[in-house]
Amino acid sequence: MQADECILFFAILAPPTFSPASASQPPKPAIHLIKMSNLSPMPLTDQIAGVLELMFHRKLHLATHAAHSAPSIEVPPSMPSALLLECNGIADALMKAILRLQWDIDRYCDSLSIQPMGQNEVLEAELEWKWPPPFGESEIRIDQPATLVDMHGCILAWILPRVLIPDRQTKMLQATRALHPAIAASKSSSTTASWRHNPLYFLPPEECAQFPAGSLCLSPGWFQQVREHMKSGRLETSASLKLEGGRSWLHDIHDSSALLGAILAVVHPMLYAA
Repeated sequence: MQADECILFFAILAPPTFSPASASQPPKPAIHLIKMSNLSPMPLTDQIAGVLELMFHRKLHLATHAAHSAPSIEVPPSMPSALLLECNGIADALMKAILRLQWDIDRYCDSLSIQPMGQNEVLEAELEWKWPPPFGESEIRIDQPATLVDMHGCILAWILPRVLIPDRQTKMLQATRALHPAIAASKSSSTTASWRHNPLYFLPPEECAQFPAGSLCLSPGWFQQVREHMKSGRLETSASLKLEGGRSWLHDIHDSSALLGAILAVVHPMLYAA
């Protein structure tokens, strides 16, 4: 299964050739004017998530019930109209076609080994024969929003190519420029470096049009291995986020990160709550 570049289970950045149905034209003013900076990240995400969830459930209701019985949506006064248009377009995308597999995901998981590596060709062929992909094809190109479910309707993945409007994609790409020095510095010149930083696994610099080659870990809080803090259980911010570029990047993706978090709140509420 593949989209234009890569699949995230709830969102994707890709060339801006498609906008959700209700937001076919990028809202004006441009996204850089959409700012609810008086809210910290989690309250902002919760606020957007609440609106997006109501929009999604309203659309589900309208698909099966009379319009007059649809639940109303209360919009926070501080939420810009352009952001509401984005949420409405995302809710439309979440309602798109369902791709149904003809097998049970639980039975599929039972057939896997404890640590499936995907390198046993005989086993992989057997699994594909027993648990075929939809449409009977080994490789499927999905370039429109879709929901992948098993035979019982259990959701396996939300596939949302280009669900973010072009202006927001551009803003997120521009924000990563603050990380370019740190990304470039992370690439080792030694071919004996770990797989994460080994230059053998990166494209040549001349083929890296938008991003320098490198690998960067960005975490607001994690356990550092082989460090004394593991005993105390104290989380540490990754070094890259402590740099000026890391802080600048966090500032610039403030709204976009909240919007992505809101999408997660709708498609996987338990993961969002965790």
